[in-house]
Amino acid sequence: MGRHPPASTVTPSARQRILDAAMRLFSASSFDDTSLRDIAAEAQVDVAYVHRCYGSKEKLFAHALNVSLQPGRVFDDVGSDIGKALAREVFSRDAGNPQDVRALDIAVRSLSSAAARNVLKDVIGADLIAPLSDRIPPPNEMRAVLTIAAMAGIGLFRNVLAFEALQEPAGGELEAVVANLLTDIMRRPRRRLGDEGLTNHDYDE
Repeated sequence: MGRHPPASTVTPSARQRILDAAMRLFSASSFDDTSLRDIAAEAQVDVAYVHRCYGSKEKLFAHALNVSLQPGRVFDDVGSDIGKALAREVFSRDAGNPQDVRALDIAVRSLSSAAARNVLKDVIGADLIAPLSDRIPPPNEMRAVLTIAAMAGIGLFRNVLAFEALQEPAGGELEAVVANLLTDIMRRPRRRLGDEGLTNHDYDE
């Protein structure tokens, strides 16, 4: 017998342990370099139990992304100021806490994998872009995609590349600048850019 308990004796928390292990490993190594056997060992369960819980590595990867995105946290309490809520999400990451795994941590490791990219696109589309689009009056997928792309770029430069100019703590001037940027992306100009005399007053609130 191996060091892991048989599936019939696995505790109710085992499914969560698998998900937590998957998030840690996918944020540390690429999709292609992380196996279900690695995740099972990290979670201290049989690999067969991982298959029964999540079906495939792609499905487990999608679950890990969904949990790390936490779309409910982003959208449930945004109120009327979506830009501020999204900026707060960019700056809320606790870099000193190894348990605070975010979707960007997972994504940057696996962009070279075609299988992972397909999952990333599907999860981000369903969990971030679609609900954000519905909150932009009128619903606007293009502006939602641009907004999420801007968030991802700022997060990449701040949390992965660690540019010093972006290391200001949450709640400061930089977060306010990002909030204004995201808000401007989501606002729909009444006239097209390039029209003579287009100013901030020509944007819908």
